[in-house]
Amino acid sequence: MYTYYTKSLIFISQLLGAKSNDEIRTLVDSEEFAFRFDAGVTMPSTSVTLENKEEVAGALAMHYLVYSCKGKLDQFKQGLSCLGMLELARRHPQLMRPLFLSSGKVKLTASKFLNLFKVCWSPMGSNRKDREDDVIYAWTEYVHSCDGKCCIRINFV
Repeated sequence: MYTYYTKSLIFISQLLGAKSNDEIRTLVDSEEFAFRFDAGVTMPSTSVTLENKEEVAGALAMHYLVYSCKGKLDQFKQGLSCLGMLELARRHPQLMRPLFLSSGKVKLTASKFLNLFKVCWSPMGSNRKDREDDVIYAWTEYVHSCDGKCCIRINFV
């Protein structure tokens, strides 16, 4: 069973593969293609042609791959900012690239990932230290629970 997003990406691919305006019209008029309205593509089906199908497909793809997860991406950036990682990535993109993109040569394990960070603890016995202990414990457990999990690679043409 395909997810809503997977179906949307399949239809975007079909739109890009269409060879005639009639094929595009049939596809865009189908009930399965109604998701285009969710993505803000409200032009009539007769307006989608061979000449502008890439533009329409691009708008649909941007909606589903970027705009629909913008809140999550912003939250990720905020998390990177509080650790100083976002600024490092902006200043030294080539140096930081291996942390965010797999070369396929070296596997990033949970232990290797956790060793990238140094915790600056509050004084022993303080309320902050107790909370930090809880947060670091939960963070470490979460990272270890992700270790060895498969990631999905998306290739853009």
